[in-house]
Amino acid sequence: MRGTVARLSRLEAKRGPKADARFFVFGLNDDDAAERYAAEIQAGTIQRGDPCTTSIWRGDGPIPSPRWATPNELTDDELRDAIHHLALATGREPIAWDADSDVWGAEITAVRREIETEMVEARCGP
Repeated sequence: MRGTVARLSRLEAKRGPKADARFFVFGLNDDDAAERYAAEIQAGTIQRGDPCTTSIWRGDGPIPSPRWATPNELTDDELRDAIHHLALATGREPIAWDADSDVWGAEITAVRREIETEMVEARCGP
């Protein structure tokens, strides 16, 4: 019995994300990304309600495999596509793919401030 519990714990650790990780799914378009997301749910890799970002892949290489990752673990292309998706989802103007690092840094700082403000307001009220 103890061996079974240990094996189950290891399997759960493999399946579960790190505390700050999201499940990233990239597709050729919105429909393709949604189909890939549904396939991961069907396979049991993720469950509905898990933190997930589905993005359109704009990179030159092959579409990345769906996986749990923190933003620091994403490639530059994956991170740009994920940020582009989040900008569209929140009504922000997406940044040009070839924008310089100062523009990207300013956008990330602005989004962080917005999120922090929303979190404070959610806890304390307006």
